[in-house]
Amino acid sequence: MTPEDMFLDYRLMNPKVTDYTHCIVSEYIGEKILNGDLKSFAVGQSVYDATGEDFPQTGDIQVVTGNNGDALCLIKVESVAVMMQEHIPDDVPCLPSRREGELYTVLLVDVVMR
Repeated sequence: MTPEDMFLDYRLMNPKVTDYTHCIVSEYIGEKILNGDLKSFAVGQSVYDATGEDFPQTGDIQVVTGNNGDALCLIKVESVAVMMQEHIPDDVPCLPSRREGELYTVLLVDVVMR
């Protein structure tokens, strides 16, 4: 299913939702989110700089896609924290891999549609 198709299905059930963004995650992290094994991850400032994406905000709906671009699930951003790599808990995966001195956006998320 395309990200647009998944969001359209979600929007039909939740008409007040007006927009979504693509989630910048690896397929590995996407599968862990989909399975409920992962509730948070961190995205480096360098990723946002390279893609031009805006920083996520609490309440945002994002589509998690696999490497082939197909939608895996929709997530809702429950909280956002910006912190240096050295302050991120060890069990929170980082994209790209942890880089000393890099600023990351840590997202706590909840799956809202599979």
